Amino acid sequence: MVYVVAYVKAQRGRAADVMAVAQPLIEAARRTKDCVSFDLYQKPDVADTLVFVETWKTQASFDAHLCDRHTKAFQRATVDLVIDRRTEVVHLDKVEVL
Repeated sequence: MVYVVAYVKAQRGRAADVMAVAQPLIEAARRTKDCVSFDLYQKPDVADTLVFVETWKTQASFDAHLCDRHTKAFQRATVDLVIDRRTEVVHLDKVEVL
């Protein structure tokens, strides 16, 4: 299993816009056979920070998700909405920060 926590800091007041743009990505990821879970949360104490929490069966399935057209479309659509991104990939033996 590969666990992913991706933080997205939206422009002030634009978190709802990012969440709306994320819906097709979330729906597509959840339909992927090796996606165990894929959720998006808004931090209650920092409204402009969103957190994707994902579980993938394999590293290869997560890598494929990163190259997926829905992921690329989300990245393009949020260029002007997001000011910072950080992704942590948790493996059984290490944590990677992308």
